[in-house]
Amino acid sequence: MTPLRTTCASIALACLSAACVAPEATRPSGTRPSAAEQAETPPRPLQPQASRPDAETLPAADGRTATDVAPVAAVAPPSDWKTSSTTAFGADLDAWSAALPAAGAPFEEAALSELSDALARADDVAARAAVLLAWSRSEASDDALLTRLEARLEAPGRGRKAVDVIAAAALEGRGTARGLPARLSALASGASAHPDLVVRVECARSALAAGRTEVTDFLLRVLRTGTPTELDHPGDWPPIATVAWPKSRAAEALSRHLGVDCQFRPDASFEDQETETRRLEALLR
Repeated sequence: MTPLRTTCASIALACLSAACVAPEATRPSGTRPSAAEQAETPPRPLQPQASRPDAETLPAADGRTATDVAPVAAVAPPSDWKTSSTTAFGADLDAWSAALPAAGAPFEEAALSELSDALARADDVAARAAVLLAWSRSEASDDALLTRLEARLEAPGRGRKAVDVIAAAALEGRGTARGLPARLSALASGASAHPDLVVRVECARSALAAGRTEVTDFLLRVLRTGTPTELDHPGDWPPIATVAWPKSRAAEALSRHLGVDCQFRPDASFEDQETETRRLEALLR
């Protein structure tokens, strides 16, 4: 079992609960999240693409691409995916995803319709649907997730950003030939951006991973949010109470794009934050 599969259930549980905890990877060693961060930080998104090559380019054993080989049989989600307990769903998801082909599999038509419709809800069922669609990795599932994002829905409350966060993160590395990264870029910044900053950052991360460098200016502005230099680089999003999560995710994305260690810490002094932001900015030029 791959590391991703062993953590699949725990990530899904985090997404489905409203207990939003900041990722340890972005926190200095030996420190704990503040009360404000624990109240507002969204869950770490599910990213099945980390261990699965895009089906559009996956080579078969005989050298052919996935588009040349026989179609993969359609699948159904776990039978009680909407009604099982959170713990049971996590266990079912781990077993179900482990049985999928390496490149994922499309859903049966009725299941795809049910999952797509569920994305419009503002509850745990919508988050479960997003997780299942993310693991499918089919074009139809990708389109359903992107359709949800392009609806540009505002989260109705704390902990309800999980659906869009999962959708944006799951589309990293997907649909390059079909123009999905460009659409993610439009959701990240510009006149038609998504209304939620956290979701915008996730869209920008996925777009930048596909080479859409126009999102870097937006990510740099995110790093300056809540600091004195924000006056010279104002954001075009509504103020939010806690910005540690989006700033950490933005810094990670820029550092990964540049191939450097991420040294940005959202709880560092304003001076240290600006120093690291300028370092990343200079490397981008």
